[in-house]
Amino acid sequence: MSINRAILLGNVGKDPEIRTMNNGDKVATFSLATSEYWKDKATGERKETTDWHTIVVFNQNIIPVIEQYVEKGGRVSVEGAIKTRKYQDRDGHDRWTTEIVVGRFDGKVTLEGKPSGGSQRDEHGYGNTSTRDEGRGGGGGGDFGRRSYGGSGGRSGGSNLGRQKAEDTSDFKADVSYHMGKGLSQADATTQTRRDWIAENRIDADGYVISRPKPDLDDDIPF
Repeated sequence: MSINRAILLGNVGKDPEIRTMNNGDKVATFSLATSEYWKDKATGERKETTDWHTIVVFNQNIIPVIEQYVEKGGRVSVEGAIKTRKYQDRDGHDRWTTEIVVGRFDGKVTLEGKPSGGSQRDEHGYGNTSTRDEGRGGGGGGDFGRRSYGGSGGRSGGSNLGRQKAEDTSDFKADVSYHMGKGLSQADATTQTRRDWIAENRIDADGYVISRPKPDLDDDIPF
């Protein structure tokens, strides 16, 4: 028995490309960046390395969600199989590419955070590329957020019972660590992170995570 499974959590590098194959099915492709951070023992300097992954989605149910809600800068988790395939470049030379493939009936894609903000087709891509506006039909933006438990969003003047304090979340702590790596003290890094999150409308003035309306589907999309 063997298992081929990759689980990634990162930020989308550019808006997804939606291609149409000869049989009419669509394929969604986007790049995903994952980063690691560590402190150099010799200098104490904070280091970072980033890996880029090509995500290919064949499931026809998830592709409309990707078209409408996945954007450059958005935080997405992906579970799929690692696949390496051969293709020919424009000069007829054989090339190989490794991708994370979300199949028609296996794997999943989860929306994890709000994006910060038509792409060219790769030579080795699938089918014909459509632009983002064509894929959306000119639809609305992708303002989605992480699943939030409890609370009604924003300041209600009522009880905060059941609402999540931002400073208790792993994402908030990671952002604080990032600013500390830039040389800020913990107090200043916490203040800066709080300002950033308020500016991005992720927390209210009291520091509680703001819940957001979801599309009419589950965040977790099984195959």
